[in-house]
Amino acid sequence: MEYLAKELLPPGLKELPPGFSKGEKTGWEGKGHPPGWEKGKKKGWPEGVVPETYIISYSYDGNGNLIKEIKESEATNLKFTTTYKWDYENKLTMVSSPLAGEGRGEGSISYAYDGDGNRISKTDSSGTIKYINDIALPLVQVLQETDALGNLLASYTIGNDLVSRTTATETIYYHPDAIGSIRQLTDPAQTVIATYLYDAFGNLLAQTGTVVNLYLFTGEQQDLTTGLVYLRARYYDPSIGRFISRDPILQPMWVGGIWIWLSPKLVSRPQTLYPYVYCLNNPVNVTDPLGLQQEECPPPPPENPCERYARTGRGCMDCCDFLFAPTFPIERGTGLTPALRNCYLACPPGSE
Repeated sequence: MEYLAKELLPPGLKELPPGFSKGEKTGWEGKGHPPGWEKGKKKGWPEGVVPETYIISYSYDGNGNLIKEIKESEATNLKFTTTYKWDYENKLTMVSSPLAGEGRGEGSISYAYDGDGNRISKTDSSGTIKYINDIALPLVQVLQETDALGNLLASYTIGNDLVSRTTATETIYYHPDAIGSIRQLTDPAQTVIATYLYDAFGNLLAQTGTVVNLYLFTGEQQDLTTGLVYLRARYYDPSIGRFISRDPILQPMWVGGIWIWLSPKLVSRPQTLYPYVYCLNNPVNVTDPLGLQQEECPPPPPENPCERYARTGRGCMDCCDFLFAPTFPIERGTGLTPALRNCYLACPPGSE
């Protein structure tokens, strides 16, 4: 199967400036800014990068895994080919790419997995990193990284989210946003040493600091060589906002002479019929840490039904039955907000 996609220029800038041929920058001043153009006029364009239009084609194997991506520049007619290799369990084992820039590096990268499908190593031009995973957590997490000889490279502290990373030379602390994307890194002195800004689908728009950090969008590992985000069962490509392999759960079964689908959500959520879609195309409110199903961010907890009255000093007596009810989730008034605590203390004898 093959698909075509266009990468268009920013709105309103369809061609090179008059007098410049396609693909030529002769005479441009500074960092790629044409004469007479002010530096701020091309907001969103990287420094020194001339916008181009590309045609990108994608090829897939019979199992629906991406096996080739060809990116062709319309300005220079140059082609850049990235190839993907998969094992018999549809696990990505190697990516080879000569394309530099746009979040991608050069060369190849390979992966290895354990019998449960958890990634246990990654090898690229800089060497091999082995992962020691905690498989007892609801989501398998990396606890330590070692080199090929078993020498410790980094240790991670895991809470509800990724808390910190410690190496031989430094400790850094992670600060995520509501969907888990790392927004800041701090050192032990609470000094901000790096910041990150993403678009809705996880493409890194801006960053500060020089710390090498691979935990980015939704707090998951991103390979700088490939640009792919590792989401356990599958890999996600932020540049296209799609997974690069089919949903392994979204497979039909032949039952009673007809094909049926396993997921009951398909009727009520038709978008799940698309096997490559990421988070129902709603990555601002939904995450998919397993690469198998979407998880909506929980809404803020509702206000205690007595809180509003307690804050105004009215209606405390009406809340006594609630505060002393057997089903009240807080043990004997501990952990109450100051306003509710005052109401609790003001309840008449016998309320309990």
